[in-house]
Amino acid sequence: MSSALFAAPLRRVAVAMLALLLVVILAPPRPASAALTGQISGTVRDDASGKPLPGVAVTARSPSGGYQATTDAKGQFTMIGVTPDTYTVAYELAGYEALAVQGLTVLSDSTAQADARLTKRLRQIVSVRSRSTSGAFQPNQ
Repeated sequence: MSSALFAAPLRRVAVAMLALLLVVILAPPRPASAALTGQISGTVRDDASGKPLPGVAVTARSPSGGYQATTDAKGQFTMIGVTPDTYTVAYELAGYEALAVQGLTVLSDSTAQADARLTKRLRQIVSVRSRSTSGAFQPNQ
């Protein structure tokens, strides 16, 4: 009778231990305490007026990779999942001078700020050509 008394609780303990072991083995690995990537975000504005510029193509390039974004209606952009490195960030929009900024450092689990101001590109409005009726060489003068 004494072995029957200990068999049921012993069986319950064994089942509980087996369940705990399965949970530990089958549980997905936990991520590291800090993220392995960072972010780049910023606002792009017109240099003269200070107004936000929507539709600006923003690219970030480094030896470890490249990322792209486009500014929204408020001139803001965000690139997520960026590998930590030092980047050159370029901004392009039709009607504006292209801009490239070197040396933006992205660290793990942080956001690097990359604000920019773009200058309007001068447009060629008219071209003038002139033609002389006589040659440039005039021996009598």
